[in-house]
Amino acid sequence: MDIAIVASGITIFVTLCVLGYNLFQVTSAYGSMVTQIGQFKAYVQEEQLTPALMRRFNLILMSSLLGLYLLLLFFSGFAWWFLGLVLSKYLLTVWLSDTIHKYILHDKPFDSGHHRLIRFDAVGNVLVLSFVLVACIWA
Repeated sequence: MDIAIVASGITIFVTLCVLGYNLFQVTSAYGSMVTQIGQFKAYVQEEQLTPALMRRFNLILMSSLLGLYLLLLFFSGFAWWFLGLVLSKYLLTVWLSDTIHKYILHDKPFDSGHHRLIRFDAVGNVLVLSFVLVACIWA
């Protein structure tokens, strides 16, 4: 079996999962996100985790997942310029995630501006993922 066919199938599945998560982020209400942030802060305090440890874990996890996703795209046959575009977009997402984590872990208030920024980033992710999904299905 050709590796591109297998990689494309896995890419479609992973893209659908991440697309669903990003659609959830786009549609989530501000109050719901504030509740989730409160639960996250309580968990961090309960487990006595340091902000530096949480940020490092978040960066390692997101960077690893990004690298694996780029490998899937590469083996699915996407062009180099598109891989660069996806890398740039998701590096922006990783940076935004780290910034929000840093902000939350230092007990700064989460306001509607942060919520809009997260939603705007999720819309960008939905656009990129939708293109990947269409390209994988039509290929």
